[in-house]
Amino acid sequence: QSLMLELMSNKSEILKDIAGNESEIKLLLNYRNKEYLVAQLNDSSSAALPPVETIIFDSIEQTAFVSRYDLQMAALEAELGKNELQLAKKEAIPDVNFGAQYDKFGTYNNGYMGLLIGLPLPLWNLNQGNVKAAKARYDQLTLARQKKELEVHVSLEEVYRSLLTEGQLYRAVSKDFQKSSDDIYKNIYESYKNRTIGLIEFLEYFESYKNTTFNFIEIETDFRIQLQRLNLELGKDIY
Repeated sequence: QSLMLELMSNKSEILKDIAGNESEIKLLLNYRNKEYLVAQLNDSSSAALPPVETIIFDSIEQTAFVSRYDLQMAALEAELGKNELQLAKKEAIPDVNFGAQYDKFGTYNNGYMGLLIGLPLPLWNLNQGNVKAAKARYDQLTLARQKKELEVHVSLEEVYRSLLTEGQLYRAVSKDFQKSSDDIYKNIYESYKNRTIGLIEFLEYFESYKNTTFNFIEIETDFRIQLQRLNLELGKDIY
């Protein structure tokens, strides 16, 4: 009875987790219908999980820098600030105008010809306020881009290390191990049905089998979550 109560409690917790995850998915998808959402998984889904030990950090970091929209936005804003600074500096260059003048009878000397040169006043420190403002904005945007790149690097490094850890654990507890555990449980169950072992012995093995199964499911789930976290950090689905 104690074991049955524990199993019922575990089932209740799992159903509550499913309901919570389904509500979150419906909220993200703006799904208002009352139908249940069922994930489609095939038998080869676990076998298709990639060998993460071959992942090269520099390669995935380069992928993130190319694919992530927030990094692209920070780079574009910094480039825009650079262009604004260049424009402000060009506007600070004095605009010199040249021209010619001819007057046949209206001056002290008939047939007057002259050269006109126009210079803006003040001649120096032209548009310096806008130049300083553009320089400050460019420096700010450059620092923001560098900060975002550092944030992505640190976050990606953390996910990468966690993925390697989860991947090694998942490979250590392979599907063959789970299958052998299932086969042993079937044999124990048949032995109990045939009364070759007693109830106490059966319950002891069942408790061990249950814990082993739950642990394997948790290990595989954590591994899949880390894979999706890596995709999220990269801004691109590669796994």
